[in-house]
Amino acid sequence: MGKKLKRGKAGNAVQYITRTQAIRKLQLRLSEFRRLCIFKGIHPREPKKKFKGANKTYYHMKDIMWLAHEPLIDTFRRITVHRKRIQKAKAKRNRDLLKRLKTLKPGYRLDHLVKERYPSFVDALRDLDDALTLVHLFAMLPAESKYGIPSNALEKARRLTLEWQAYLVRTSSLRRVFISVKGYFFQAEIMGQSVTWLVPHQLSQVMPTDVDYRIMTTFLQFYSTLLQFVNFKLYHSINLRYPPVSDSRLEEVAAELAAIMKDLTGVQEEGLKESANLLSASSGSDPNVIGSASASSEQDSEVVKARIEGLHSRLREIVDIGKSSAASSTPSKKKEGVKSKAAKEDEEDEVIIENFGDIDSGNEDESESEEEDEEEEEE
Repeated sequence: MGKKLKRGKAGNAVQYITRTQAIRKLQLRLSEFRRLCIFKGIHPREPKKKFKGANKTYYHMKDIMWLAHEPLIDTFRRITVHRKRIQKAKAKRNRDLLKRLKTLKPGYRLDHLVKERYPSFVDALRDLDDALTLVHLFAMLPAESKYGIPSNALEKARRLTLEWQAYLVRTSSLRRVFISVKGYFFQAEIMGQSVTWLVPHQLSQVMPTDVDYRIMTTFLQFYSTLLQFVNFKLYHSINLRYPPVSDSRLEEVAAELAAIMKDLTGVQEEGLKESANLLSASSGSDPNVIGSASASSEQDSEVVKARIEGLHSRLREIVDIGKSSAASSTPSKKKEGVKSKAAKEDEEDEVIIENFGDIDSGNEDESESEEEDEEEEEE
């Protein structure tokens, strides 16, 4: 007869762990644990028998042990220590220390996580649907400070979407488009993989209050890194430089896609000229091959140049209208008092002290509801 096992030594009690136990084991805050699970792709599990109660969230023990070896945990701890130093300097009103701590803010990168979760480029293309949908959604949203959405993240999202669209236009990879109430559904075929994503309508976006934007911003941070890797690989696959340089004049008239396409066309023309020169310089080159390559490049360049000339003409019309309206109206200038240099420096220091708590806005916003989340988990 075998030895009787003790309670809690085998089965679900060993294979699964609750969220509170996992947080204590990793020595992290609840917000940091959520962020780490999103970055690593760890999801809760549903055991057959919930030994700690039905209202608990369970994780697999192997997943938690895998998280324990993540280098980002040390970075999160350094960020917590840095935030405490800021709070102490703010309480002591040490302005010099606050300015110095602003430049010493610890940061982290997610490159190793992208390579870890997607060993091959095809794996990244298969999981690109949700990434494109979320990045296009944030590209349409306004920068609202009360929701904790940083403006630089939105600008990066807009930039990545334009680079993705420019690649689709350049390679003619778009296959299907469908318009619905939710927005525009696009489907493209890239390297034999079908990629489908949703783009919302270009309307004034209403920010609902019942949405946790902190979690969505965390997903945006990872998906932006993933899309940047994908764009880099796709651009280099067609011999184009990355990131492309956009034309500032076309961006001013809200022609961002045309501004990037202008750079792509210029790079392609330079590459074709270099290849034609190499063919002509090589011995025994066929003149018919050189003629066909130059003819195709001239046709492509003529089409793009015609589009760019149309945009330039539209830009000139807008500038002329603005000059005429400015000449007709003579706005009155208001006199402003000149402040002394010392007073300006004092005001800048006061602003730094008041607003320095937002140096790590994502972590600060998450720490506000951390105690409530922990109380719910303990209950």
